[in-house]
Amino acid sequence: MSTVESEATAGRDSARAVAVASSIARFLVIAITTYLGLLAVTFFIGRVIPIDPVLAVLGDRAPANVVERTRREMGLDLP
Repeated sequence: MSTVESEATAGRDSARAVAVASSIARFLVIAITTYLGLLAVTFFIGRVIPIDPVLAVLGDRAPANVVERTRREMGLDLP
């Protein structure tokens, strides 16, 4: 194999490596952006929709004394 052929092969291999690295970088950017977007959406949904954890566990038909006892047991009555 001549020097010209080996340089051409090295150039193709280098271009292929750059293409693979570019694809991996693009995938990582998209994956991280998607993750952060889902994290933000989940956070804002949790802040916008008021959810009482006690009512989520017991249901809205639970007696008041059970709701208060569960709230104390979960530590939600503390400031």
